[in-house]
Amino acid sequence: MARRGHKPDYDGKTPLEDPRQELFCELFTTNTLPFYWGNGQNCYLSAYGHNKRLEKIEDLLTAPKKERGRKTIHELERAKFNILNICRSSASTLLTKPNIKARCGALLDQLAAHHIVDRELLYVIHQRRDLQSKVQAIRHHDQREARIREKLDLTHTFEPILGIDFVGMVKPKTK
Repeated sequence: MARRGHKPDYDGKTPLEDPRQELFCELFTTNTLPFYWGNGQNCYLSAYGHNKRLEKIEDLLTAPKKERGRKTIHELERAKFNILNICRSSASTLLTKPNIKARCGALLDQLAAHHIVDRELLYVIHQRRDLQSKVQAIRHHDQREARIREKLDLTHTFEPILGIDFVGMVKPKTK
């Protein structure tokens, strides 16, 4: 029996039905910012809207005592800890679902289609601080574009021998 909300033959190439799950997968796998890349807690915070609650708590923590009302700093810190803990455990649970795994895998496959690698390679080529890295990046680009070949490509085609004609010994003419 299949789980509710899970299609047994889902390959991950189409977006998920739940927009929050789709956003979670996209943040987790394709957003290359260090805050999101592979960080389930932060991705869950943003995808499910908990970051707004967290921002309100952060604002209250820095606000004067009159604006906080009856809430103490300890209570606010505890609420912040609880939100982060919920997001951490929920992200872990979400990442174990087969449809989320499939979608994340499909998004990573799309990402690996050389877009980011090309962009990063161009970044290294354009920078001027580390010249050794720049030269290596240019060499790699030239090899990939086949502008420079390390080995000489020799191809020779041999024509097959169709038959052999035996010529017997010819006796010289005597006069």
